[in-house]
Amino acid sequence: MPSIDMPTIIIGSTIIACILLVSGFALNNMLDEDGYGPFGNTAILMLGFFGVLKALPELGYRVYTLPSVIFIGFGGAFGLIMLMVILKAALSRMFPEG
Repeated sequence: MPSIDMPTIIIGSTIIACILLVSGFALNNMLDEDGYGPFGNTAILMLGFFGVLKALPELGYRVYTLPSVIFIGFGGAFGLIMLMVILKAALSRMFPEG
């Protein structure tokens, strides 16, 4: 597996963070009270994106191409935000505010 130099990692992470920040603001407008705020949504998206990329090699999967890394990362990010929103909506319906 080819190694990646540090400037490429920093620039790539910054680009992904910017895309996820815009997505966090868009999700905040779409979800209203079911979301976690713009920065909360962004934090969950980032945790999902980088978390799935960190977990795959530990589970024995290797990802070698950039498009597959991006596809898997965004899948993990939006999968985690979907799970968190469904969990929040279910809990708010189970325990309504008084």
